[in-house]
Amino acid sequence: MRLLVVADMHGAFRPLADFLRSDDVLISLGDHVNVLDYKDLSGLLSDFIDQETIAGTLSLIQEKKLDQARAAMGKAAGSIPDLFSKIRQAAQEMVFEMVSAFPCQTHLIYGNVDFPDILRSNVGGDVRLHEADVVDINRWRFGLVSGHPPGPYSFGMPGEVSSKVFAQRLHDIGACEVLCVHSPPAIDGMTYDVVADRDEQGSKDSLYYAELHRPRLVLFGHIHQPKVAEYVDREVDTDPVRYLNVGCFRDTGRALQIDSETLETQWVQIT
Repeated sequence: MRLLVVADMHGAFRPLADFLRSDDVLISLGDHVNVLDYKDLSGLLSDFIDQETIAGTLSLIQEKKLDQARAAMGKAAGSIPDLFSKIRQAAQEMVFEMVSAFPCQTHLIYGNVDFPDILRSNVGGDVRLHEADVVDINRWRFGLVSGHPPGPYSFGMPGEVSSKVFAQRLHDIGACEVLCVHSPPAIDGMTYDVVADRDEQGSKDSLYYAELHRPRLVLFGHIHQPKVAEYVDREVDTDPVRYLNVGCFRDTGRALQIDSETLETQWVQIT
């Protein structure tokens, strides 16, 4: 059995599905849907909104003119009849293809750009969606918590949940050896995207959880090009916590492989 963890597939599930074997276990940390790829402007939005408008909105975001960016995108979206229904239908088709392609035991949580209800309606069999669950894998407790608390760059995406809801979900799972979330903890550098040149809001609640329960690993994604991808908290020398951004799979084409006996990790290049 190989235990593999990825994040931020953003639609690029096919190479991963082809790589997986039936006896593998996959954990995916959210943002399965490709709403918009900032590099080439591909994604669900660009199927319906012209790239000039999208590029202009991204420029406003880059300039930190967030209210203007939201207004520009809102105006463009409002000019297209039934846009949200069309995007949902496209997301439904992508999620169905993704879930059907995975050949092994798969555990999903949702990130900010995911549609929780669409994921929920498509999973089954060996593919499960978790909002606040603990999964036992070879005697280790893996806590899986869905959702992304909104921050300064939030645009009201379907997978966003309030900080209160997110904190309650963390509380509900109790202590575990591996915490799996979508959002980074509130640690300097781990919330900063060096390409987008912006500092996202990290979760103080997941940081508090880790300080309280001292899991061996805290795994997350969301920040595609982090200034700091790994940090080890050795405040308690006998019980260090390792925080690790597993990367944007769509960009890196790699997965984190975890030894199910020791919880040691290594990178596996898939594409």
